[in-house]
Amino acid sequence: MKNYYCHSILMLCCVLSFCTLGDVVRTKEITEIEIPPNFSFSFPCETKIEDRKIKSKGEIGISLTGARSGYNYFVGFFGTCFMEDVSTLNLYGTSIGLNGGWKNLYGCSFSFINKNNAFYGWQTSFLGNVSNHQSIGLQVSCIYNFASSINGIQVALFNEISKVHEDKSSKTYFSSQIGFLNDCNTDFVFQAGIFNKQAGKGLQLGLINYMPDAFIPYTLIMNFSF
Repeated sequence: MKNYYCHSILMLCCVLSFCTLGDVVRTKEITEIEIPPNFSFSFPCETKIEDRKIKSKGEIGISLTGARSGYNYFVGFFGTCFMEDVSTLNLYGTSIGLNGGWKNLYGCSFSFINKNNAFYGWQTSFLGNVSNHQSIGLQVSCIYNFASSINGIQVALFNEISKVHEDKSSKTYFSSQIGFLNDCNTDFVFQAGIFNKQAGKGLQLGLINYMPDAFIPYTLIMNFSF
């Protein structure tokens, strides 16, 4: 009888151990699943700047889904259909998807919203484009464009150029704003819209124009200051 109870207890312990091990294995498998899945055709690369002794790791290729960790940049085509976090990556190429929040953009981004430290190329979005540093290129949005300083063109319902960082090397040499409401706090800007507001020198074409440096600050149809 004692042997029977001993064997029963031993069998119960084995069953419980097997079930616990199975739970551990299943838990490990679940934690290793990437969401969204990483689906790409790319290979790693590394760049090195000798005088600064800086090593930068990146990838070159095509990425359809999936975020990147441990890399500084991506070269090629990148899809962000699952709102992948790309805020630590510099993009050299083209991006299409929901999230265009690259650290810096060197190329084109077609997204629901774009937000970059700086871009050199083309930002296109449905909701809005944001660039917090010196940028060169084109911003096109259905709703809103913002740039701290831009040499290029803004096209949207609401366009704004306003410095958020004091940087002597960041200057707006010539920019254009086309939209319903245009607001600019820098010089040498062409504005075309219904309401135009400009703090510096430039040319305005619109229903109502305000330029404090002009001979007549408030005008209809056109205003200028050079």
